[in-house]
Amino acid sequence: MVDKLNLVRPIGAAVLPRHGGAGNVGIRQTRGPYLHPSPDGERPRVRWDETSALGRADGFDPNPRPARTASGHAEADPRHGSTAHQVLERIIGRVTSPPLAGRVPDKLKKTPDEARKQATTLISGCNWDEALSLMKMLRTNNIPPNVFNYGALMGRAKSEFDRERASVKVLEIYDDMLKHDVHPNLRICTTVITALGRQGRANEAEEVFRAMEKRGERADIEAFGALMSAYATQGGEHAMAAIRRLYRELMQRPEGADKHRLGGWLLGLAKADLERPAVRNEA
Repeated sequence: MVDKLNLVRPIGAAVLPRHGGAGNVGIRQTRGPYLHPSPDGERPRVRWDETSALGRADGFDPNPRPARTASGHAEADPRHGSTAHQVLERIIGRVTSPPLAGRVPDKLKKTPDEARKQATTLISGCNWDEALSLMKMLRTNNIPPNVFNYGALMGRAKSEFDRERASVKVLEIYDDMLKHDVHPNLRICTTVITALGRQGRANEAEEVFRAMEKRGERADIEAFGALMSAYATQGGEHAMAAIRRLYRELMQRPEGADKHRLGGWLLGLAKADLERPAVRNEA
């Protein structure tokens, strides 16, 4: 990754490492197009005759491929050469390096929360193996992942695996959260309820739902819908009774004003016996 450049000057093809840092390079001036810093400082812009386009200096790839094992899979090694790992390693270095050692000035120091925030962004944009390695990198540097890191990891699982496999991964991540005393937020609980529902474990999904509300996380329409869907997947009279019970509970809350967001099929199941007039016995 190229750091921000302070000067606009003609450059050639040579890119030289500077100070041994993974993110620091020196560009030797020769002749050729003009290089301008991009707003985020991550990729240079090359300009020819008042036009600009994204470019790179020859010999330097701003997005190197991750290291591969003999089987062809990405290594789960926090020090392999992917851009995500280079970025997080640099941020963590600014957290853990003592300022008095002369390596990291006070103004460049980072807090653990800043490292976690950067990790969340990186996890959301990389593959599954890299995401696991980034989580491992946080832990090995005594920066415990927070709820947003776990949420980003769940998002990667949902993106990279089919529904059945993603549900398994989501529940594994959830168990790891509880093991490390990280309390899930509303969004994560909704994801977990959906995963349990797809496995036909509606009763366990409701336990997650009730524990969430007991902690003070008030369920929204998505959480109610996920739990009702879990019971609908389970099927049976007990499940139908639970759906109607949840619907009545929802109608007693302000969130019930958005009941149309449950979807027509859930509303149909919930209202099937609630709005039907009672049958009189003529005998």
